[in-house]
Amino acid sequence: MQTFWDKTKRYLTSTRFFCYIIIALGLLFTTVMQGRFDGLYYLHVSGDNARYIAMSQQWFASVDYPFALRLFSPSIAHSLMHWGMSPDGSWLLLTYVASFFGLVFIFKILADYYKLSYFTSLLCALLAMFTYWFTQFNFNNFILVDPVNNLVYAASLYYALRQRIIPFTIVLLVGITNKEVAIFMAPLFALIAWTKQDKTMEKRIWQGILALVILVLGYVIFRHWAASHISQLENVVFGGGPNGLSLVQNVVFSLSENTNIYIIYHILDFLWPIALWSGYLLYRRQGIRQELVVTSILLVLTFTFGRFFATDAERVFAPITPLVVVLCGVFFDQFKDDRRRFLLLLMLFAFMASQLNWISQDSDLFVQVIFLAVFSYEFLPVKKLEV
Repeated sequence: MQTFWDKTKRYLTSTRFFCYIIIALGLLFTTVMQGRFDGLYYLHVSGDNARYIAMSQQWFASVDYPFALRLFSPSIAHSLMHWGMSPDGSWLLLTYVASFFGLVFIFKILADYYKLSYFTSLLCALLAMFTYWFTQFNFNNFILVDPVNNLVYAASLYYALRQRIIPFTIVLLVGITNKEVAIFMAPLFALIAWTKQDKTMEKRIWQGILALVILVLGYVIFRHWAASHISQLENVVFGGGPNGLSLVQNVVFSLSENTNIYIIYHILDFLWPIALWSGYLLYRRQGIRQELVVTSILLVLTFTFGRFFATDAERVFAPITPLVVVLCGVFFDQFKDDRRRFLLLLMLFAFMASQLNWISQDSDLFVQVIFLAVFSYEFLPVKKLEV
C-alpha cells in the first residue's frame, strides 16, 4: 500500500505537475514583464483602478455604481493588507493567484474532461496566458476585478461541463459579488445538461434551473444588502452607469465608443477562425445539442449584450478566451505527428509576438496572413473531430 509520501513523490514527478510548474513560471515571467514594483502604483491610478483601491482600503467605500457592487476582489485585497501586505503587493498577489487557477481550469477542461494530451492542454493554457486582454493586461493594470472574473468564467465552464452542480453554484455566487456579469453564466448548467441526452438529463436540467433561481435570488439579495451599506447604491437601476447614468444614457454612452472589427479580432487574433472552424465541425457532427456549441451561443450573446453597457470592448470580450482556446484545443489534438506539433509551437510563438506587440502592426498583419495560409493548407483538410 502506498503511503502519503509515496503518492506525493509520484505526483511531484508527474507530467501534470510539470505542466503546472510551466504555467506558474510563465505567469512569473508575465509578472516581471508587465508588473510594476515601485510600490507606488496605487497612488497614481485613475478610473476603475482608483475605485477598487479605495474599496480595498476601506470597507464599503463610497464609490459609484456599478463598481460599488464589486466587493469580492477588493475584500480579498483588504484582508491581505490587514495581514501586513502593501496595497500594490496585495493586488498583484491576487492577480497572480487568480490568473494561475484560471489557467489551471482551462488545462483541466482539456486534460481531464476531454482527455486530450498534455501537449495540447498545456499549449492552450499558454495561449490563454499570452492573450493580452485575458492575462497580460491584468498584470499591467493589476488593481482590477478582471482576474477573478476570468477565473469565475473558466471554473464555471469546467464545473458545468462536469455537471457538478454544487461547485458550479458556489463559483457563480462568488462571481456575482465580484462582477455582476457572472450572473449570465447561470443558465449554462441546464443548457449543457440538455445536450447530454441520457437517463439523468431531466434531473440535471431541473438542478440547473434550481441553480439559476438560487443565483438570481442571491444576486437580488446581495444588491439589497450592499445598498443598505453603501450610500452610493441608493436609487440605482439595473444597467445604469457611473455617475448616475440611467440605463438608456449608459447604453448611448457605451456605444459612443467606436468598436471596429479589428479591435474584436485582435483580442484573440487567428484563434477566432480556428475556434469557429472547430465549432462548425462539432455542430456538423452533433447538431445544436453539442455542449461547446450551446456554450458558444450563450457566451457570444452574453458578451454582445455586455458591450451595450461598457465602453472597453476588449475587456468585455476577454472572458470568452477559455471557451475559444478549448475549441482550438479540441481541434489541435487531432494532430499528433511531430511536424504538425512543431507548427503548433510556431503558432504559439507567432501568437505571443502579435499579442505582446513584439512586432510592428505591418509585420503583425503579415504574420496573421501567413499563419492562416499555413493553417488552411495543413489543418483544414480535417473534416471530423474525435471528442
